[in-house]
Amino acid sequence: MKDIDLLIRDLSEPLSGNPTFKLDDDKEEKKSKTADIIQKETLHEPENSEVISEEETIPREKQSEEHYRRGVQLINKRDYKKAIEEYRKVLQLEPENVKARNNLGYAYDRLGDYDLAINEYLNALEMDPENVQVRCNLGAVYGVKGMYERAENELKKAISREPKNAQAHCNLGIVYCKKGLYEDAVEELRKALEFKPDFESVHYYLGEAYNQLDMLDEAIFAFEKIIQSKPDHAKAYYHLGIIHDKKGMTDQAALMYRKAREYSTRK
Repeated sequence: MKDIDLLIRDLSEPLSGNPTFKLDDDKEEKKSKTADIIQKETLHEPENSEVISEEETIPREKQSEEHYRRGVQLINKRDYKKAIEEYRKVLQLEPENVKARNNLGYAYDRLGDYDLAINEYLNALEMDPENVQVRCNLGAVYGVKGMYERAENELKKAISREPKNAQAHCNLGIVYCKKGLYEDAVEELRKALEFKPDFESVHYYLGEAYNQLDMLDEAIFAFEKIIQSKPDHAKAYYHLGIIHDKKGMTDQAALMYRKAREYSTRK
């Protein structure tokens, strides 16, 4: 199977960095015509004859690769239920396929079926205990469920194996934010930016952590970084309003609140 990256769970965003594919329309059309021909040729077969389907003539590895590719396409379209069907087909053909197992867990995660997602990630880790991406995803889902100690444990394991993994540092920083450990959160989120300077989703939680630590100028800088790349980010404006209120800058705070309301009503 081609080496397609695993889907990675970003604890701060709905979707992050999913691979994309372009459908080959000509190839699909040819397949459809081939299917028609096979159907016509077998119409007059004796009643008890065994008909071999087109899929049975394709090597298992090719079938698996095609189902995997479809699964990623469906994830990109946010059609998670159909993606689950494709990844299950991969696993029927290749039960030890760690990437398909991870991506199946990811699809369950997106549907809010967190226990099923956890189960798939754990199954994947049984097959490949050293897989950092799967462990990072597991930690993220534990974080979503509020199981912060387990989340922290898994993310620390991921970082111990891959110290420069920006996603793991980001997710651990978010878990620390959720636990109210803001100094620890800042440390992890800064590391995430060190290893991936353009990591946009880090700035939101970094701004929140700075705000809780009364490091207001740093918090403003973090939220303004978000607005530089996403000028319609309503939550960033809202937090800037709160911070400017803290600083006694009421006019600037009022402006930020207006922008927050304006952009929130557009969505």
